[in-house]
Amino acid sequence: MEKILENTLLYDFYGELLTEKQRKLFEMHFYDDLSLGEIGDIEGISRQGVSRQLKRGEEALREYEDKLRLVEKFLKIKEKTEAMTVILEDIQREKPEESGKIDRLKDIASSIVDLI
Repeated sequence: MEKILENTLLYDFYGELLTEKQRKLFEMHFYDDLSLGEIGDIEGISRQGVSRQLKRGEEALREYEDKLRLVEKFLKIKEKTEAMTVILEDIQREKPEESGKIDRLKDIASSIVDLI
Protein backbone atom coordinates (compact mmCIF):
# COMPACT_ATOMS: atom_id res chain seq x y z
CA MET A 1 0.00 0.00 0.00
CA GLU A 2 1.27 3.45 -0.87
CA LYS A 3 2.74 5.13 2.22
CA ILE A 4 0.48 8.19 2.11
CA LEU A 5 -2.65 6.08 1.69
CA GLU A 6 -1.50 3.74 4.44
CA ASN A 7 -0.78 6.63 6.81
CA THR A 8 -4.11 8.33 6.15
CA LEU A 9 -6.02 5.07 6.66
CA LEU A 10 -4.16 4.43 9.90
CA TYR A 11 -4.87 8.00 10.95
CA ASP A 12 -8.57 7.65 10.14
CA PHE A 13 -8.78 4.65 12.44
CA TYR A 14 -6.36 5.59 15.23
CA GLY A 15 -5.67 9.33 14.91
CA GLU A 16 -7.59 10.21 18.05
CA LEU A 17 -5.10 8.11 20.03
CA LEU A 18 -2.19 10.37 19.05
CA THR A 19 -1.17 13.41 21.05
CA GLU A 20 -2.73 16.70 20.03
CA LYS A 21 0.63 17.87 18.65
CA GLN A 22 1.12 14.69 16.62
CA ARG A 23 -2.40 14.99 15.20
CA LYS A 24 -1.83 18.61 14.22
CA LEU A 25 1.50 17.91 12.51
CA PHE A 26 0.13 14.81 10.80
CA GLU A 27 -2.84 16.71 9.39
CA MET A 28 -0.66 19.57 8.21
CA HIS A 29 1.70 17.19 6.43
CA PHE A 30 -0.64 14.54 5.00
CA TYR A 31 -3.92 16.44 4.58
CA ASP A 32 -2.74 19.99 3.96
CA ASP A 33 0.31 18.75 2.00
CA LEU A 34 2.74 21.08 3.77
CA SER A 35 6.45 20.33 3.70
CA LEU A 36 8.41 19.66 6.88
CA GLY A 37 10.04 23.08 6.53
CA GLU A 38 6.69 24.84 6.14
CA ILE A 39 5.29 23.06 9.18
CA GLY A 40 8.41 23.92 11.14
CA ASP A 41 8.05 27.58 10.27
CA ILE A 42 4.39 27.62 11.30
CA GLU A 43 4.99 25.73 14.54
CA GLY A 44 8.29 27.40 15.42
CA ILE A 45 10.25 24.14 15.49
CA SER A 46 13.00 22.74 13.32
CA ARG A 47 12.39 20.65 10.24
CA GLN A 48 14.09 17.80 12.09
CA GLY A 49 11.75 18.27 15.04
CA VAL A 50 8.76 18.00 12.73
CA SER A 51 10.24 14.89 11.16
CA ARG A 52 10.79 13.25 14.58
CA GLN A 53 7.24 14.02 15.70
CA LEU A 54 5.78 12.63 12.47
CA LYS A 55 7.89 9.47 12.77
CA ARG A 56 6.74 8.96 16.36
CA GLY A 57 3.15 9.44 15.28
CA GLU A 58 3.52 7.01 12.37
CA GLU A 59 5.15 4.45 14.67
CA ALA A 60 2.32 4.80 17.17
CA LEU A 61 -0.29 4.35 14.43
CA ARG A 62 1.47 1.21 13.18
CA GLU A 63 1.69 -0.18 16.72
CA TYR A 64 -2.06 0.29 17.15
CA GLU A 65 -2.66 -1.49 13.85
CA ASP A 66 -0.29 -4.32 14.80
CA LYS A 67 -2.34 -4.89 17.93
CA LEU A 68 -5.88 -4.21 16.72
CA ARG A 69 -5.79 -4.93 12.96
CA LEU A 70 -8.76 -2.64 12.29
CA VAL A 71 -7.44 -1.34 8.97
CA GLU A 72 -6.60 -4.86 7.82
CA LYS A 73 -10.11 -6.06 8.71
CA PHE A 74 -11.68 -3.02 7.03
CA LEU A 75 -9.78 -3.63 3.80
CA LYS A 76 -10.77 -7.31 3.77
CA ILE A 77 -14.43 -6.46 4.35
CA LYS A 78 -14.27 -3.82 1.61
CA GLU A 79 -12.70 -6.32 -0.79
CA LYS A 80 -15.36 -8.95 -0.02
CA THR A 81 -18.27 -6.54 -0.39
CA GLU A 82 -16.86 -5.28 -3.71
CA ALA A 83 -16.64 -8.90 -4.91
CA MET A 84 -20.26 -9.42 -3.81
CA THR A 85 -21.33 -6.38 -5.78
CA VAL A 86 -19.62 -7.68 -8.94
CA ILE A 87 -21.42 -11.02 -8.59
CA LEU A 88 -24.73 -9.28 -7.95
CA GLU A 89 -24.26 -7.14 -11.06
CA ASP A 90 -23.64 -10.32 -13.10
CA ILE A 91 -26.84 -11.84 -11.73
CA GLN A 92 -28.71 -8.62 -12.44
CA ARG A 93 -27.67 -8.76 -16.10
CA GLU A 94 -28.80 -12.39 -16.28
CA LYS A 95 -32.07 -11.85 -14.40
CA PRO A 96 -33.25 -8.26 -14.86
CA GLU A 97 -36.59 -9.20 -13.30
CA GLU A 98 -34.77 -9.50 -9.96
CA SER A 99 -33.28 -5.98 -10.17
CA GLY A 100 -35.16 -4.67 -7.14
CA LYS A 101 -33.88 -7.40 -4.84
CA ILE A 102 -30.38 -7.24 -6.28
CA ASP A 103 -30.22 -3.46 -5.88
CA ARG A 104 -31.25 -3.91 -2.25
CA LEU A 105 -28.48 -6.48 -1.71
CA LYS A 106 -25.93 -4.13 -3.31
CA ASP A 107 -27.12 -1.34 -0.98
CA ILE A 108 -26.67 -3.64 2.02
CA ALA A 109 -23.17 -4.64 0.88
CA SER A 110 -22.27 -0.97 0.48
CA SER A 111 -23.70 -0.05 3.88
CA ILE A 112 -21.57 -2.71 5.59
CA VAL A 113 -18.40 -0.85 4.60
CA ASP A 114 -19.94 2.44 5.71
CA LEU A 115 -20.52 1.03 9.21
CA ILE A 116 -16.80 0.61 9.81
